[in-house]
Amino acid sequence: MVISDVGAHKISIARTYRPKNPNKLIISNGLAYMGIALPGSIGAKLSCPNDSVICITGDGGVLMNFAELETAKRLHLT
Repeated sequence: MVISDVGAHKISIARTYRPKNPNKLIISNGLAYMGIALPGSIGAKLSCPNDSVICITGDGGVLMNFAELETAKRLHLT
């Protein structure tokens, strides 16, 4: 599963990444806020623990939620 945040990379991911199964690519869109990728990735891993989850975000998006890395480590999601 791939979770992408808003930013310059969003269009590239939407155009080039083709998941093998449906509903395995989540991209914040429209009036979505910056910083959804990291907490969204944690939620995706909790809901699908056997799937690999890739978080694609920029420096601002990850810095807004940097403390969530501690949550991922504490829950053994890394």
